[in-house]
Amino acid sequence: MNKKDLMLMLIGVKFAASHAPKIVTIENGRVQGAKEEMHQVVEWFGIPYAAPAKGELRWRKPMPAPKMKGILDCRKPPQEHNIQNFGSKTFGTEGELTLDICRPDNKRKKLPVMVYFHGGNFQVGHAQEWMGNKFCQEKQVVYVSVEYRLEAFGFVNLPALKTGDPMDDSGNFAILDCLAALQWIQRNIEAFGGDPNNVTVSGH
Repeated sequence: MNKKDLMLMLIGVKFAASHAPKIVTIENGRVQGAKEEMHQVVEWFGIPYAAPAKGELRWRKPMPAPKMKGILDCRKPPQEHNIQNFGSKTFGTEGELTLDICRPDNKRKKLPVMVYFHGGNFQVGHAQEWMGNKFCQEKQVVYVSVEYRLEAFGFVNLPALKTGDPMDDSGNFAILDCLAALQWIQRNIEAFGGDPNNVTVSGH
């Protein structure tokens, strides 16, 4: 092998090693993201930060996400979001307590973290209303957007639902979802290259 070929090989190895990992280990398993070529970022969609809030967990405080077997495919945005009404139409699925993460496609660590809570007055909206990929690359931050319960699934305070637990009995389930997401970020964002001590909350 001549010097030119050796140099090209070493450059190739260095370039290949500069990319962010697509498969990341979090507290309850492993998740797989995908590179978004236009903005040179890696994205993960639909990572569970808590157990789905449905069935017995409907109108209860967020509970820990269950352990995952294998690798959760988080390469594409989910087709469904939390149940909501828009005009005369009702659409979505129940209790989606997930978040999306985007980071620059490099090996940098301790990046600032920007958490985005979507608008919609706790009635409508979803985590992909603002993707954040361009912002993520330009500012070199880890961007996180959150799905939380909406409408009556997010806020209801009826005597029949009381359990004796102050958090359950508050009826403020959407706010508790947002809090659970921030706590999950503190425990896990370092695995995505983010700095848990440098987190900014944004949104509507």
